[in-house]
Amino acid sequence: MTTNGQIIDILHSFAHRTDVERIDEAVHALQQFGEEAVHSLAEALSDDDDYVRLIALEVLGEWDGDTTAALPAMISVLDDPDRIVRIAAVGPVGQHTEKAEDAVPLLTKWLDSDDEHSRLTAAALILKIDHGQQDEMMPFLRGGMDSDDTDIRCLTAWLLSGLRDASPQALPLLRQMLSDGDELVRSVVEEELGSLG
Repeated sequence: MTTNGQIIDILHSFAHRTDVERIDEAVHALQQFGEEAVHSLAEALSDDDDYVRLIALEVLGEWDGDTTAALPAMISVLDDPDRIVRIAAVGPVGQHTEKAEDAVPLLTKWLDSDDEHSRLTAAALILKIDHGQQDEMMPFLRGGMDSDDTDIRCLTAWLLSGLRDASPQALPLLRQMLSDGDELVRSVVEEELGSLG
């Protein structure tokens, strides 16, 4: 069996596991293959099995090394038919914001979605990739602050914290969220503000 075949088989062996350790164990099992594993992980992003694509993204997100070779494949998965796989691609693509300008057209499609999570995530990643889109992207994040959904407001706090270097508006908006009516949201905001030192 070729090394690529071995790598894909290892990935398949972890794909349908549900335990928390599966990602760390998959990274550990694949790390020995070095850069060849990154190429195989990129190939796995076109697998028919949603779970294989998902674990490939999760492994790429935790990979201890350069994953630039997989970036075009990771960007293409932003248009995956499965919502969970699309959202999972954001993290690893976001690790390459200086090289991910090709992701912006795909992420722009997300802005028209009825899915608040997708809209917010897309706006934040677009802004990390292109700091010049402040006027276009910050209204989405302001909208997330006013969502009726507590989880969306928590996500907004987390995204604003991650945008503090990309947008001068992010930190003041995050501080505004300290007055949110929900204790969980306030605790997320406090934690994010506390992590800033």
